[in-house]
Amino acid sequence: MGGAYAVDNGYSDRAFMGLQGSLYDETGFGVHVDAVHVQREERAGFAALGISYAVSSGTRLKLMAGTSTENNEIQPELYLNGSATFDLGSEAGVVITPQIIYRDYRSGTEEVQAQGTISKYFKPFKDGSYIVGTVFGSATFVQPGDNVGWEAGANVLHVR
Repeated sequence: MGGAYAVDNGYSDRAFMGLQGSLYDETGFGVHVDAVHVQREERAGFAALGISYAVSSGTRLKLMAGTSTENNEIQPELYLNGSATFDLGSEAGVVITPQIIYRDYRSGTEEVQAQGTISKYFKPFKDGSYIVGTVFGSATFVQPGDNVGWEAGANVLHVR
């Protein structure tokens, strides 16, 4: 993945490139990698590695840890992410993913983010296409300053 956008008012244009990958084996273990490079006034590279395990046919637990190159606020010096995926089966067509993320920046800022996603896969149409509906939300607690940010959303996707 990658992208760029132009800005003005004295700021540098932004560009980013990233890579995400996951590899699973038949015993239920998974290995994960996220890497990104951000180019702007201050450049930063970030990488996180993780492992996961399918504790049952519908439940996978995942842990990620990462760090970045020298920068103050673009990417965290320490990144930790714990998540679980609960697939309620093909009859229900529901997948629930809660996660908790910790970020510690070189500037002294810390963030704890709780987020969750619920996706509903609807039965296929006669042509094989189907609809997926998703709702998601997060709350981010930032220190210093006792700040809280939040995000909520929903989408509908027609898969063909």
